[in-house]
Amino acid sequence: MPPQPKPVAMFHATPTTHITSILASGLQPGWATKVNTTNFPETHRWIHLFESREHATERFLLLPKNTGRIPSGAYTILQIDTAGLDELLCDPFSVHGFVTRAEVILPEHITVQNEVVVP
Repeated sequence: MPPQPKPVAMFHATPTTHITSILASGLQPGWATKVNTTNFPETHRWIHLFESREHATERFLLLPKNTGRIPSGAYTILQIDTAGLDELLCDPFSVHGFVTRAEVILPEHITVQNEVVVP
């Protein structure tokens, strides 16, 4: 996976129940938190980011082919200031996604956006 140019902002979708923890200590990959909310391959290895809110919602959370892989419930879309990231790589399992090997994205680089309900 070659490094990709960094846009100014990217987006992340997370269960709303995790927001308090993320805003207190930052966004971390599943291997660090021991929490993995989807059953996509290798998701625990990276922090997954999307180019836009639409990609995070319509092309990930609400995409019909992802039904069963993403638990139902409320999810919050986070905007990530990429100034805090070293590099982005193409997500090997997603056409619209990117991953970062960062061990944490600090709270000051995270802005809460909107909430989406996955049926």
